[in-house]
Amino acid sequence: MRNTTTEFTEKAKAAQNRPVELVDFFLGDQKHSDSNTLHFAIADTSVDFYDVDGNQQVYTPMRIEREQVHHNMDLRRSSVGLKIGVTGYKEVNGQKVREFQDIFWKHSQYMQDKRVLVRQVFSDLTDSPNHFVTIIDGLVDVVSMSEDACGFTVASFLGYIGYKSGVAIDRICPVSVFADTRCSQGVDTALLTQETTDSVEEGSTATRVKVKSIDTADDYWKPGQLSYIYDGEEYVRKIIGWEQSTKTIILDFPLPEIPLEDETVTVKRDCDRTLKMCRERFSEVNLTQGNSANFRGYNTAPNTVNP
Repeated sequence: MRNTTTEFTEKAKAAQNRPVELVDFFLGDQKHSDSNTLHFAIADTSVDFYDVDGNQQVYTPMRIEREQVHHNMDLRRSSVGLKIGVTGYKEVNGQKVREFQDIFWKHSQYMQDKRVLVRQVFSDLTDSPNHFVTIIDGLVDVVSMSEDACGFTVASFLGYIGYKSGVAIDRICPVSVFADTRCSQGVDTALLTQETTDSVEEGSTATRVKVKSIDTADDYWKPGQLSYIYDGEEYVRKIIGWEQSTKTIILDFPLPEIPLEDETVTVKRDCDRTLKMCRERFSEVNLTQGNSANFRGYNTAPNTVNP
């Protein structure tokens, strides 16, 4: 009979206290956990640990497969692939629904641009919110669905150099949703959208909405969005013009009903995804550079295309 060495004993102890991985899927608030945040564990049992706000959560065991983290040329973590099983059921609002599939089967866009945080903790160190390392913290980029699994790529907040580029050099910012997490890193989104509400003035039409109070330069809201509530439904239209002299918002498509005087509309600015607009329009962020620090395209690079 052979005696075990100290090294063997330490390795055996470490194996018993194996690491488990925790996945926070932020489907609501993108900075803090809320009722829409999903908490999963890459483990065979439930794991009690702390979320990003220091609140203890139950991380539900799920069939999750994680690829090796990819690194870019600077050795920064750039992306990781995850697959989450969609078989099995959970109870939501008193009804049994399939994990992920019923929510995302035909709505994969719902997952894009959402934050995913993957952390690792040892199973015997779950008594403190400090005992973890971050594997990756980023945004969902590419999504795929099958009968058995939901797959997606998470691009790291640090180290990535672009998203969804169909050509070698992407001259247009690929951010799909203006003022989302990618577009407003380190920036108050209110500075980008300048969202405001106003009362409708008489004389409006379905494509030309007059308001009472907004006082901005011509085309300040072009491009932009107008939101109008009619019969309990929200209707959003693209703003293609703004006339300050008549306080008239010009829409690209008619509203379902002509807004009545004193009804409320909400307007906010949008972006055409060019570096010029990103830099020149949003002077509230930076007087000279606008929001160009968050520009994701390569507008100044030579124009090349994939062979």
